[in-house]
Amino acid sequence: GGIKAVIWSDVFQCSLMLVGIMIVTILGAIDVGLYNSFQIAQEEGRLTILNLAPGIYRSDTFWSCAIGLLVLWTGTYCVNQAQVQRYCCMSTKTKAKIAIYLSAPIIIVLTLLSVWCGIILMAKYRGCDPIAMKHIERYDQLMPYYVMQNLSHIPGLPVTWDDFLKKHFKTKSDHYRLIINKLVAALYGTLAIGVAFTIGRLGTVLQASIALSGAIAGPLLALFCLGLFFKFVNIKGALCGFIAGIALTTTIAMGSIIHKKPNIHLPLRTDLCPDQNHTIFHDDYVLPHEYEPQGLNKLFHINYYYVSTSGFIVSVIVGILVSLITRTNKREIHINGAMHEKDGKNNSALNGDHVKETRQ
Repeated sequence: GGIKAVIWSDVFQCSLMLVGIMIVTILGAIDVGLYNSFQIAQEEGRLTILNLAPGIYRSDTFWSCAIGLLVLWTGTYCVNQAQVQRYCCMSTKTKAKIAIYLSAPIIIVLTLLSVWCGIILMAKYRGCDPIAMKHIERYDQLMPYYVMQNLSHIPGLPVTWDDFLKKHFKTKSDHYRLIINKLVAALYGTLAIGVAFTIGRLGTVLQASIALSGAIAGPLLALFCLGLFFKFVNIKGALCGFIAGIALTTTIAMGSIIHKKPNIHLPLRTDLCPDQNHTIFHDDYVLPHEYEPQGLNKLFHINYYYVSTSGFIVSVIVGILVSLITRTNKREIHINGAMHEKDGKNNSALNGDHVKETRQ
């Protein structure tokens, strides 16, 4: 029970994700061809690794990943409550450090496997975009669509009932099995609705998760940095900075929901579809380098990688400015639990007492 159960649940979930994505990736590489998939991705312009183009509205550049994800991952590893809680559960600091070091290669492997999956999907559906053909509605559905279309013969990948439950209810009536199926469907439906309320209008799952986690991670990291690196920052400054950062990131998140960003991606086509005798082109997308928002969308449509960075910068600036404006020579002195004020001139009366100072 307790935190131990939570950690083992995380281990189980991470193991499922790792094994699942490895299976899909390996079988996909066999299906499409390892070298062939990378060659197709290169020809279609998907392997531009070092894109140094400037711009805060693009997510496919080196700067958006280096700057935006730096703040997000620093906040996640250093000040995130769930992470710090797990560090504190270790018996020694050395073991906590080892846990952090071990997590890094796992995240790297998951990221590389995800990129590999994307390359395989690009090669598989080159010239036959499932969204343009109206086979799916969102790019989040592309991986499940590929699994159902190409890997349905593997137990466990397509459906819960046929692969896991059916064999345990062979002697039951059709009515009983129908009820079980409805309960399973209701469970998945409840989970889907819960996720839909959060990300239904925020673009893809990846964009939504990065934007929402970054909305808290940036200001929270700034709060700790103000206390660590700026000794003159007081309580008022830190609090105002944190509130300002949260207000900004929340505004960006809510604004992006109300004023939805257009589809921004590289071109796709359908001229290679087996049952298609004419080409269908997307008419509702914008190329990354062509998008220029207008009005308030210049704020609402900034790249989701920069949500945490913007919150961090605003929190630090506001925290410093408010601290400088409200700074006085008086300090709060906590003596044996009682609070007093002093002007910094006489300390002799406090000798021998338990003293804790708080800057004002």
